[in-house]
Amino acid sequence: MRRIAIFSLIVLLCLPISATKRALLIGVGNYPQNSGWQKISSVNDIVILEQVLSHDFIIETLIDQQATRMGIDKAFKRIISNCSKGDTILIHFSCHGQQLLSSQQDEPDGLDEALVPYDANSTKTKTYKGENHLLDNDLARYWESIRKRLGSNGLLVVTLDACYSDSNHKGKNKTDSIIYRGGADIFGSNELSKDSLIKVKEMQQKRDESTIESIDDAANMIIMSACETFQKNREIRIDGQGYGCLSYSMFKTFESHNIKEITTWLDTVFEYMNEYGYTQTPQVRSTIGYISPKQREAKISKDNKEPISEEKKDYKLIIAIGLSLLFILLFAIWKQKRRR
Repeated sequence: MRRIAIFSLIVLLCLPISATKRALLIGVGNYPQNSGWQKISSVNDIVILEQVLSHDFIIETLIDQQATRMGIDKAFKRIISNCSKGDTILIHFSCHGQQLLSSQQDEPDGLDEALVPYDANSTKTKTYKGENHLLDNDLARYWESIRKRLGSNGLLVVTLDACYSDSNHKGKNKTDSIIYRGGADIFGSNELSKDSLIKVKEMQQKRDESTIESIDDAANMIIMSACETFQKNREIRIDGQGYGCLSYSMFKTFESHNIKEITTWLDTVFEYMNEYGYTQTPQVRSTIGYISPKQREAKISKDNKEPISEEKKDYKLIIAIGLSLLFILLFAIWKQKRRR
């Protein structure tokens, strides 16, 4: 009996440990009244995503008051502590987004992008300096820690149904029945002079062409955002309920595609975004070399354009010279006739 028990234990230890899928879904839609942020439908996003993910993922949700800066930090640390090599981690944000004046030199537009937790205000004041905003640099440190924890066979997918544009590009936060996820001025811009603010607005159009760094023995990573920084990220209404375009597109995709089929999954999200979020262009940065269907079409079209060979260039030059000589000859004949 003892031998059988020992043999069974050895067999169990030799069996491969199956990878786990974990999802952290963060939704903030009902900000405090004095925060400067208007209500958005983020809670609806979390409800439908939890619905389609629950059969395949271990899910943690942070909604409204749970999603403070401290609450989000603690959730990230739990992920780092609980995940294992080879796991797949999905982290989704549905909330407001905002740009902040940056003191760093690595930002081409002079601005930091930030997600807006429940306890982050829209305007810089004497009592609030932006300490609760979740900056891109803060997030990058968490992403690196998670990727290293997941190892080379793991995968980290981050999806952002939030906007990083300020009011100059997004317009008002709410216009009739259309709701945009953002709309506040650049954080700290209320302390700038008129000339300085003009310069910031001019720099705002610069694109950040940076890529996600590959790390040895670390997981691949994909970040998908709902729109470009200068575009509106609008909500949609389905059966009278508001949803974020990206969140709803993900919901529809998960109904038919598993995230392990990552290229197909991303392509399908893009297809739904073309249907529901046709006024904006979702963006993807990754370590897997993924490019969107539209980018692929543009590349194929460019590659199919036949380059002009040197022979054709010479042929066109000969024709041009011939036409020029013919024109000179006709002009000379015409001038000779006039003299007669």
